[in-house]
Amino acid sequence: MSEDYPFDILHPHLRRITTSDPSCQEWFGRGLTWIYGFNHGEAMRCFSKALEHDPHCAMAYWGMAYSIGPNFNKPWRLFDAEDMQVALASARRNIEQGLRYVEAASIPEQALVRALALRFAGHERSIDPTTSDKCYVQAMREAAIQHPTDLDIIALYGESILTMIPKTVWSEKSSNGEALSLAHELDVNFEQAFSVEGAMTHAGLNHMYIHLLERSPHPEKAEPAADRLRDGIRDAGHLQHMPAHIDILLGNYGLAITANANAVRADEKFSETGLNGGPMFPFYRAHNCHSLIYAAMLAGQYAVALAATEKLECALPETTLRIESPPMADWLEAFHGVRVHVLIRFGKWSEILRLAMPKDPTLYSVTTATLWYGRGIAHAALGNIDQASEARDRFLEACARVPVSRMDYPNKSRDVFKVAEAMLDGELQYRCQSYESAFASLEKAIALDDALVYSEPWAWMLPSRHPYAALNLEQGHTEEALVAYRMDLGLDDPAKTNGVHHRRHPKNIWALTGYVDCLKRLERWEEAGLAETWLEKAALGSDIDIRSSCYCKRGLISSIG
Repeated sequence: MSEDYPFDILHPHLRRITTSDPSCQEWFGRGLTWIYGFNHGEAMRCFSKALEHDPHCAMAYWGMAYSIGPNFNKPWRLFDAEDMQVALASARRNIEQGLRYVEAASIPEQALVRALALRFAGHERSIDPTTSDKCYVQAMREAAIQHPTDLDIIALYGESILTMIPKTVWSEKSSNGEALSLAHELDVNFEQAFSVEGAMTHAGLNHMYIHLLERSPHPEKAEPAADRLRDGIRDAGHLQHMPAHIDILLGNYGLAITANANAVRADEKFSETGLNGGPMFPFYRAHNCHSLIYAAMLAGQYAVALAATEKLECALPETTLRIESPPMADWLEAFHGVRVHVLIRFGKWSEILRLAMPKDPTLYSVTTATLWYGRGIAHAALGNIDQASEARDRFLEACARVPVSRMDYPNKSRDVFKVAEAMLDGELQYRCQSYESAFASLEKAIALDDALVYSEPWAWMLPSRHPYAALNLEQGHTEEALVAYRMDLGLDDPAKTNGVHHRRHPKNIWALTGYVDCLKRLERWEEAGLAETWLEKAALGSDIDIRSSCYCKRGLISSIG
């Protein structure tokens, strides 16, 4: 690591490019590593530095164009008109320069530059995203076939497919046969690539392999890739975070907390330098905090969740939310409502009722609606029926004012609020002793929760089966509660759940607490004994005394200050 560069991002697989200037090579290597770490703003700066040392370097121009174009988390459809025009102008200018010098480059480099040129072909101010994506994928496929041991080409080919196919590709409801075929093709290509020397430590391959398999029926196949990223490039926050995607799916919440804490520290280090990570850096920084909070919630670690919430809110100042292109409020404002979900998870009813409403409910539309939802849940839990009913009405009014464009990425905030509405209805009906209606509403919440588009962390942060099962158990419906807990823990035969992992929360302390209670009530002592050993392990890191899967159960008051 050079003395003049503040980040430890030395990649064990350093791509040698066509240049006679060592500094150009060094800056290119940094830029490529940041591409794999999804810090495209810093990647562009590094490629620009490379060009200062060698203005004839085709691959440095390639890097400039690649960094401003679409990627896994920001496909073409998420560019607004102004953003699209800026990206196209910059990308085309750089790729044209790359093509100007491409004949002097190596054969693999020529393939990369010419493939990327297809991504930006089209009308002066716009492109056809579908055509663009397909042409680029086909060119990268051909490059991968011609260069099967070129790990960068394989990794970039992987991202080209993952950027194009829908995030529901592995869903049991998916009818997109072409996309599923591409996913299987990529799985095979990655498996073959991992046999190539150096592949095991390649950040891009391991990163993309996790994204490919995290929503598949077998995310555990990506666990070795997650482990390989843990002690890798320490100052690349997103790469430090990536193992958590698999950790959470497999119920390894302690590992997820560690991975995300490392990511948050790396992001803070980058932010403190004053460098510009690009418009998406605040999203990735918030995402890492969000994932840390979610893992801590599932692990029953209130202090960790609350501290990460403070960091999340500090990372998203109002000045950032007011940026109009790209529309940062649409991407980021929903994160300001996370505190409410943390407080609900840990039964902090008084704290919820003390939270102030935003001064600008238009800018903070999702936060405002979430606060009214939280007040409704808190008042219902405290038995304040009139106040809960009023909060519900205000919640629905606030939901109607949330722009359709507002996201809890990749879900629309309005879709997430459908879960909240059903949940609040169920809690309120339960307190009014309308039990049949209450459980019908909670079952609706479960169905809506399950139907959300895959994201990690999940868009609805408190699993809907937790309150449903807790209240069933309170009413003596032990068998119904047991079924819900088994589903939440992923203990059922995978064939019964279509192999879906991302709607389950293995080994979480909340469901295990209720599950053990059910088994004891049913006098299934052998199963209860085994489940108690699981619960003891899950409770090791918890900082609270959990007695139910939800603090909504009557008579439960949070014991934490």
